[in-house]
Amino acid sequence: MFKYDWSQFDAKTGLIFMAGVLLVFNVMGDSEFAWFAAGTSALLAWVTILLVPPQSLRRDLMGLAVYLVAGAALTWLGVVLAASTAALIIAMFVVTFVGYMMLLWGAQAFMVAWCAVYWFMLVPLFMGTHDLGGILYGHVIGTGTVIALNVLKPLWAGKPKGETPEAEPSEPATNQEYSLGYMLRYAGIVATSIAGGTALGIRFLTADPTVIANATINIISPSFAQVWHNAVERVVLASLGIIIGFYLGWFFPGELFGHLLTTVAAFAALAMTRVSFGLLIGFLFIMIAYPWGVMHTDAGHLIANEKLIGELIGIVIAVLAIGLLTRLKRADPA
Repeated sequence: MFKYDWSQFDAKTGLIFMAGVLLVFNVMGDSEFAWFAAGTSALLAWVTILLVPPQSLRRDLMGLAVYLVAGAALTWLGVVLAASTAALIIAMFVVTFVGYMMLLWGAQAFMVAWCAVYWFMLVPLFMGTHDLGGILYGHVIGTGTVIALNVLKPLWAGKPKGETPEAEPSEPATNQEYSLGYMLRYAGIVATSIAGGTALGIRFLTADPTVIANATINIISPSFAQVWHNAVERVVLASLGIIIGFYLGWFFPGELFGHLLTTVAAFAALAMTRVSFGLLIGFLFIMIAYPWGVMHTDAGHLIANEKLIGELIGIVIAVLAIGLLTRLKRADPA
């Protein structure tokens, strides 16, 4: 725990994402929400490439295109169902369940589906004060920026040695390791956890109803040991990120400093992707919490406190959920 392989630090990817953030700054102008939505969409789009085995550019672009279309469709669905909390929670369960079942089809299919699920999970937050057009605008700009950067990838990355244009990735053994029965249980437990966390957030949180589900989906995995490891890292690193970001905003509220901090945090977050997902989250939270400190109001403190409490509840849900899955597996080894 907290032992990292720093040789996996990826400065090139960090710089590319940082360039994308600066580009989005210029495209979005002063639209704070649209920038936030675009940045989130862009980060998720990068995940479809960074967290799968190396593969051909064609497959990377295909995954990005699927995420772009699926994200737009799920945004529309979320907006349509927003008037009914029950309908939205049911849809959250179904979308998450289907997304996690994609693990049977390999790493890329699962990561594209996972990112689409994550985007859909954020709809309650996006729908707070914004319409379908604004959300779609941010999604298209964010994902479109990543697609453009990858179309230009041969210019900034070059062609890796030994790679052929149609090289296929070596798929991990996920689809061989897990039976259909196990995946049905796993997907069902995860979907119940995410839907339940979203329901709790909508009912009890005032600033961001997605906090609980967000923490759960980021650390949950089939391995109880891995979930426990992720839980401890996230509690520590996410809390530090929120506290550091909040007080940097409190003491250094200048616009120039804010843009500089966002740029540096964006670089560090993506460069850490293969080092530790916990570190990635920590740097993202520095970036996210900064505006709360800048507010210098009770509302800013409320948002930060809700984030800390929601993170803890989401982590507890993930640990309990995978503990239940482990018990079911022991009861039915087949």
